[in-house]
Amino acid sequence: MATMKVMSGYSYKKLGPGEIRLMTLLPGDDPDLLSFSIWHTSIKHARQLPASEATSMMRQVQNSLPAGWTVKETLSGRKLFMRMGYSGTPITWTHPDPAAQPDGWQDNTVKPVTCPEPSYEALSYVWGAPSDIEPANVIELGSSPAKPFIRSSIGASLAIALRHLRYTDRSRTLWVDAICINQNDVLERNLQVKRMGEIYSSAARVLVWLGAQADGSEYALRTLDYFSQQVEYTTDESIGDAPMAKEPRWWDAEYALPYDQAIWDSLVSLFRRPWFSRVWVLQEALLAHEGTVICGAEQIPWYSLRKAMVVLAEKLGLPAALFALLGSYRMGLLNRGMWSLPRLLLWGTFRQCTDPRDKVYGILSLLSTRMASAIVVDYALPVEHVYMHTLMSHVEMTGRLHLLRHCHLEDRAPNSPSWVPNFAVTKQSFFGFRKGHNRQPSGHTATDAFCKQPGVLEASGLLCATVNAVQDLPRGDLETAFAAAQSFSAAQMLADSYVAGGSMLTALSEVITKGRLCDRYPNIQPFPKRADISQGLAAVLNGAAKMEDTFSYFKEEFRLENSFLCSTKEGYLGISEARPLKDDCVCVLLGCDYPILLRPTGSGEYLVVGQIFVHGLMDGESLLGSLPPDWEIRMLPGGDGREVTCFFNATDSALTRQDPRLPEMPPEWNRLKRDRVQDDPFFHQDYQNRDSGEIINFDPRVGVAALTSRGEPASAADMIDQAQEKLRERLAQQFEKAERVCAGHGDIVRFSWG
Repeated sequence: MATMKVMSGYSYKKLGPGEIRLMTLLPGDDPDLLSFSIWHTSIKHARQLPASEATSMMRQVQNSLPAGWTVKETLSGRKLFMRMGYSGTPITWTHPDPAAQPDGWQDNTVKPVTCPEPSYEALSYVWGAPSDIEPANVIELGSSPAKPFIRSSIGASLAIALRHLRYTDRSRTLWVDAICINQNDVLERNLQVKRMGEIYSSAARVLVWLGAQADGSEYALRTLDYFSQQVEYTTDESIGDAPMAKEPRWWDAEYALPYDQAIWDSLVSLFRRPWFSRVWVLQEALLAHEGTVICGAEQIPWYSLRKAMVVLAEKLGLPAALFALLGSYRMGLLNRGMWSLPRLLLWGTFRQCTDPRDKVYGILSLLSTRMASAIVVDYALPVEHVYMHTLMSHVEMTGRLHLLRHCHLEDRAPNSPSWVPNFAVTKQSFFGFRKGHNRQPSGHTATDAFCKQPGVLEASGLLCATVNAVQDLPRGDLETAFAAAQSFSAAQMLADSYVAGGSMLTALSEVITKGRLCDRYPNIQPFPKRADISQGLAAVLNGAAKMEDTFSYFKEEFRLENSFLCSTKEGYLGISEARPLKDDCVCVLLGCDYPILLRPTGSGEYLVVGQIFVHGLMDGESLLGSLPPDWEIRMLPGGDGREVTCFFNATDSALTRQDPRLPEMPPEWNRLKRDRVQDDPFFHQDYQNRDSGEIINFDPRVGVAALTSRGEPASAADMIDQAQEKLRERLAQQFEKAERVCAGHGDIVRFSWG
């Protein structure tokens, strides 16, 4: 939240404990000067139903259904009943059992009940330039004797919104951040920012002000509203037609929408409005009990806009500009279970804010209470300290190093360690955040990272490969990118096999698509099959096909992101958005969901360069070895409908959740199933020690204790039988002993192997 002196003539009274300010916007006609009063009140926050209770309620609903039926929940919390595999009644809002109580099944478990008194509306808008102001009157109501008004000033952008929202015949109670928070009081700002979630979720309604009507905005909103009525999106990320949809195929990613160029242009113009470019406004809208999107005289429900954006973002053949706008926004609009800190910070890299601290503070209310409480709001802290504290808070709470994926050496902040992400940088690249990027290169591990001294991060991991050649794949189009890739790897593509198995052509297919293929993700229909991609690549090499046809699903990404293809001395192929250099190391860190490029400094120290996708290192191969013959990984719906990692044996069609590379669980450890949590949404398994009662969120078979013995790594020697002796020897070679390095400066990642 930026600092702006918006009430130059008004003297704020100090807020009491638990108080907020509200404003009463007085009636008036359009030319009249804006007049309002400011007053203090307390609100009783109507908290949301706990996730465990909401999950339990959904299970009860599922158990009440007849055989063959299932229930899913939409982003708005409404229950959608489906008879799987039956086309007669594919989807309905009505419980199939006539004896069921419909009101009970359709209780909204996602949004809290609004605060009854005082009833107010909260405004979500863009502040505009600090120097662009307009006069206004502040009136103290109910005073005796009556006091004269106070002439003040507010931002011109806010004045336009308030003039549009002002009634002509009655007053309107609003909460507006620029007026209801004393922006010149840093201590008050710190406290009120922590209460944003409470304020917006307790409002009777959140008003999303996009601005005045222009550039076909009325047609854009009507188009989005109608599209939203035809489709549904559920919390397990399923997309389908809405009950009684008039256009039953519009949900299909491959179905072309009947929009002319004018409609596409109006949609692009709408999503280019400043509201969609700002960090703060997302939580304001997502936390709304009820939201209304207003653009000039046109308005639609917030939920309609949100759903339309999520589903449209998956459509093939979108105009490139619209793909970029929707693709970067989509991850912020998903269900609450996906509002993890790494995902929201990644969403924020495409957004803007005046104060760079707000890249973190502006999403706090969307985090779990536990995570949000761990991050201190203090606008007096240096920006780099806020970012470092955020990363370490996430590490300490989750045992994951996922935020290292945000690091980019070329973008690091001055005087900041290379392992601290610079969230202030606004990205344009789509690398590694669309569907299909939930990989586990380090398996179900937890990090042991810590800061032994200021600015120095120590962690455990494997140095798996060394870069020996790099090729820039320039943004623009697939043909240009592939021409660069072909000139780089033509000799390699003629090789008989790839170091991790399969052909070089298949490996290149995996790298270019970043592993997003239908073979692995059978439920994501737009993803192509591995065989089709490989055959298409062969046809392109022979001049019989175009890259745009072979990689149609990915073509917009290649137009928007610059990336780098690299090979390693060991024979691996990889692709990165950060520029690798010869002799950079590919490292798999425990507890990190992507391999990381590290740059040796020559004295045992490393700089973090950025994330990299390396085929053959994305599924725990560095720790566990390759999958046995005939085994492959498939991402399939779990008990809650979301994708989980499964292992499929092509020989006997066996399907299991247990990794065939791991031995049996030690008898002292017991698996605990848990519901997905915001802080760690991609792991759903905890483990409890029967003897001590300790509960951990990583697999004890791949923990640091199991991988390290007497200062030398061993892959859980007491748990591996003779058939895995070869694997243990291989791990011992890779886990070379290393002394702890005492660094003289802080821009490094150090490895502690005992």
